Amino acid sequence: MQIPFESIPKEFISSTAFYDYKEPITSAVDKINKYGAVVVTKDGKYYGIVDDRTISRKGTNISKNMAIGNFASKLYALGKADTLERAIYIMYESRTKALPYIDNGNVSGIIKRETMLKAILSLHLLSEYKVETLMSTPILAIDSNSTASQAQAAMARGQVSRLLVTSGHGFGLITYKSIFGKAAKIRERAQKYSKADQRGGKSGAYASGGPKVYELSENNAHTIQYNGTVEDAIRLMVEHNISSLIVVKKEKPIGIMTVRDIFEAIIKESLVHKDNIMVSGIDKYTQEYEGDIRNALDKLDERIDRFHDLKADAIAFHVKRSKSRNYEMHLRIWLNKRGAVSVHANGYSIDSAMKDLTEKAYKFIKEKKELVQATARQSKREYDEEE
Repeated sequence: MQIPFESIPKEFISSTAFYDYKEPITSAVDKINKYGAVVVTKDGKYYGIVDDRTISRKGTNISKNMAIGNFASKLYALGKADTLERAIYIMYESRTKALPYIDNGNVSGIIKRETMLKAILSLHLLSEYKVETLMSTPILAIDSNSTASQAQAAMARGQVSRLLVTSGHGFGLITYKSIFGKAAKIRERAQKYSKADQRGGKSGAYASGGPKVYELSENNAHTIQYNGTVEDAIRLMVEHNISSLIVVKKEKPIGIMTVRDIFEAIIKESLVHKDNIMVSGIDKYTQEYEGDIRNALDKLDERIDRFHDLKADAIAFHVKRSKSRNYEMHLRIWLNKRGAVSVHANGYSIDSAMKDLTEKAYKFIKEKKELVQATARQSKREYDEEE
């Protein structure tokens, strides 16, 4: 599928605020909330982008003296030569809410994730897709009585930016954004109560553990039925300015659908390798391992093909080398009419991280296969009983 744009239309470019890299991060918080992201400059030249997730990953205790440059991510800057297809790909790979746009050598604004979604919707690029074919499984969950720090730790372990919140009264969603937006205020209020309690000889209500997940979560998180259309999902995301939906079946959460899932579907249709395996993130440190990576993915594909009930339509792999020289890997496998599976792994060795990643993926898919077979057996029993 080719997206019918030779270049990115000017109307796709949104205005934003600009900050020198030495300015305090606290001075930009309101603008980040307003625009979604701001541009950071150094000596008048583009230095990076900062959005709310960038800040939240640094923690909620932000000092007034911290320079915004410490939070900036040096992302690829789009220009006149770039297509909408490439913009989606760069946004997917960088996991950002916006990308800078350069015109005549200077950043003139940003291209927002929301704009990409509207374009996908208006062009009907995913009109034939159902939610269940793009949703991510398994969905990671946390109890509502857990603390914010435990939620952040769980997100870091799973390399995700949101968790399903479970409780006796239903379910909700907690994200990096909700932690960033609410935790600081709750902590400040808790400190006030704690001081008052101490004066009265009582222990503070939040003396241990900090804010609870139920205080920070979105209890009225938006949901969509598993058999709904992807276009309906995109409309909900755009209308409510959200990046994820809980997928439900018979009122129970079975997965999650994110903007990233939608972008991956576009990539699957337009950029995948000829054998349906896409490898991205390869740089000068990892290029010598690309052959080994592809071989490992080919073997995984062959193992999955042995399951008669499940087949891999496409496989997307991304590797990133962190500052600590640790390899972070993400693998997403689209299964024929059975949704998708996403797994993460990291390590100091490409070989060990790849082995961990592929074994995790195989385990999840094997479990899904067993679930499919169990469901089929149950349906047959129910049908026989009705007969």
